[in-house]
Amino acid sequence: MINQFHAIYERDGDWFVAFCPEIPEANGMGKTKTKCLENLIDAIRLILQDRHEDSIRAIRKSLIYLPKKSYEILQQINNRG
Repeated sequence: MINQFHAIYERDGDWFVAFCPEIPEANGMGKTKTKCLENLIDAIRLILQDRHEDSIRAIRKSLIYLPKKSYEILQQINNRG
């Protein structure tokens, strides 16, 4: 799966700064436009990886705290098939 995002960048003195409107937390900066965009891509990757890991932890946590009665009901449903 390929993800595509927009990069908004501008020059600020000797630096280029960039952000991604789809992921407001993602920012990059660099002395060149190329380095700025590389840093932005790294930031996007880190944020998406962190979100993915958070979702996995949430799923695992919900499975750990699945009440016994709910687990029994799920087993009964699965055994019917």
